[in-house]
Amino acid sequence: MPPPRPSDKPVAGFYLLRLVRGGPYVGASISHSEAEGWKVNIDGESQGPSHEPWTLSFMERVAFYGRPSTEAEVSYRVGVAKWAKIYKPDHDAANPTRPLDLNKIIPF
Repeated sequence: MPPPRPSDKPVAGFYLLRLVRGGPYVGASISHSEAEGWKVNIDGESQGPSHEPWTLSFMERVAFYGRPSTEAEVSYRVGVAKWAKIYKPDHDAANPTRPLDLNKIIPF
């Protein structure tokens, strides 16, 4: 079990989270630099920079509910979401605020 994350300051890194219960995972990231401050990104949407991290509305969602992941996985999920929004609008990745419909999923 990973150690708990501190609650007073977000941890920069890559995360996966769901925007709605039962929805698909989307990629998210938190970054920090002394010059610019904090930035947060969820599914290709960015907020920041800000020197006070908790003023960014996405920050709490990612910092507390995000599951640690790799840069490759986050990049893949964001890419699939961009593709789906353009070429297959009914795909689950194109609608991350809608719960997955298990009746539409094709079995392997």
